Amino acid sequence: MTYKSFTNGTKDFLDLIFCSTSLYSKFVNLNVIDNLMYSNHYPILIEYETSLNLNNDTIIEKKFDFRRANWIEFSNELPTLIPEGIKENLSKINEFITTNLI
Repeated sequence: MTYKSFTNGTKDFLDLIFCSTSLYSKFVNLNVIDNLMYSNHYPILIEYETSLNLNNDTIIEKKFDFRRANWIEFSNELPTLIPEGIKENLSKINEFITTNLI
């Protein structure tokens, strides 16, 4: 069961899972967790197989030296990358980024 009515206590299968057949073929386990978590729908946990190769040879760790960044150029370039709808908050965004990353 994935749903429990708070008014009369009945349970039912109301929740659906949609995915491609290629993803479905990788499902390993699917469980309904018996914890309503402040909702009348039970959480659904899906475990699936991935084909990621995570050995140490393939992981590349990127490191950035923020002290060497050209913050003036960053401040000038940022307005060209920000969508029009949020440009009015650009100074707040810029201040947040520079004060939290430096």
